[in-house]
Amino acid sequence: DAVKEMINRVNGGKNDEFIAAEDYDKAQTLLTRRKKIYEAFKVWDKNGDGEVDARDLYNSLKAQGDSVTMEEVQEIIDETDFDKDGVINFGDFNRAMDRPSFTAADRPSFSEEGAPHLNERLSIST
Repeated sequence: DAVKEMINRVNGGKNDEFIAAEDYDKAQTLLTRRKKIYEAFKVWDKNGDGEVDARDLYNSLKAQGDSVTMEEVQEIIDETDFDKDGVINFGDFNRAMDRPSFTAADRPSFSEEGAPHLNERLSIST
């Protein structure tokens, strides 16, 4: 389904079976962007189970020196948990990155250690 969704984004919904040669660069850009978003997600998903709960997020942010309370972390989870299952999965995270109200200044970026910081820019271009 994710592949068909990406193909539809690239070719404007004309066909979900293939990407025309003239759309290849756009497809490559989207795939590269998705890979970067997935790499950012994996930084918080320390145990690789595909989910980030409040404790995982809290510990990741604290380890990076961010001053955050559990209440603030829960607000982030609530805001980003689109399927309302109590955790942030990659689908939620990817959707949050695409959300127009989620400004570039609020998107996480990577420190030298590789962990995302909430108040820096994410170097993912569209």
